[in-house]
Amino acid sequence: MTQEGDTITGVTKVPKDFDITMNDNLKISWDSREGTQAYSLIVSQKEESGDWLPVIDETLYVNFYIINSEVIETDDSIRVEVVAFDENYYNYVVKEMDASGVVGAYGVFGSAVRKERSFLISDFK
Repeated sequence: MTQEGDTITGVTKVPKDFDITMNDNLKISWDSREGTQAYSLIVSQKEESGDWLPVIDETLYVNFYIINSEVIETDDSIRVEVVAFDENYYNYVVKEMDASGVVGAYGVFGSAVRKERSFLISDFK
């Protein structure tokens, strides 16, 4: 247990910036970056009300995802959000390590980079 006055240090390697693309087969991909071990992917479609409804919400360990065309019920816009997590996050959440990125305590000291991009589905059909 950490005592009052103890020093706790943390180190993280922030994932580098990346771009999101999509091809005619509805394959979403992004640049794989050094130090990135896991990604969060959320794909949302725009409802008639103007609200965004998430239709895909996945944690991935690869840098691509192929959308099943039956999931997307629109020819309008979809919003793709990808979050790249550092190795500390991966070690703490996936490997269930007691501490990752920290010295002198339990827990995680990590970093993430979030990117968002919209695509018009009719451009890919």
